[in-house]
Amino acid sequence: MKEIKIACIIMASGYSTRFGSNKLLANFCGESLANWTLNRIAQLNIPAVVVTRYQEIAELAKQYQIATVLHNEPYQNDTVRLGLEYFKPNENYDGYMFCTCDQPLLKTSTLIALSQAFQQEPHYIHRLAFNGTAGNPVIFPSAFVNQLLTLPQDKGGNVIVQKNIQQVKYVAVDNQLELLDIDTVKDLETAEKYKRSV
Repeated sequence: MKEIKIACIIMASGYSTRFGSNKLLANFCGESLANWTLNRIAQLNIPAVVVTRYQEIAELAKQYQIATVLHNEPYQNDTVRLGLEYFKPNENYDGYMFCTCDQPLLKTSTLIALSQAFQQEPHYIHRLAFNGTAGNPVIFPSAFVNQLLTLPQDKGGNVIVQKNIQQVKYVAVDNQLELLDIDTVKDLETAEKYKRSV
């Protein structure tokens, strides 16, 4: 049976407008917010790249031996394209996992479950969900690469998901907070309060 290969693109280029400062460097339970995601991706032992405009994030990624694409491109579609182009010379990946860097409560076991679901049905888009509400990360089959490379300006992969909703499989999480992405200081406080309670 053919081995199903997944590469991971970590999106870390946002401007953190609602947060008020670079949220990826904000302290979360004693470590930077980005560190929590990088640590979990490193545990998956799959090829990964961080796409970021921040030197500090590149330095963090280096600690986990995760490659980095540093850039100054303005839009979300640029981040997607740059991540895919990093892997394009090696076109034998069956799927591309897109992760954000601001979900500190996402568990390694959940990422493994998502990867395993894709490996069983690699022709479908796979994403996490809680009670029918979808979240990140998302794994796209390689058949969608060309569409991902040519996304509309400042749009992400959700455009493709919505156009191909019949080809989406959902992997359930049992805790809604796993899918919480940190957009505001209040979000960070909510996540930290939960983390310290468990």
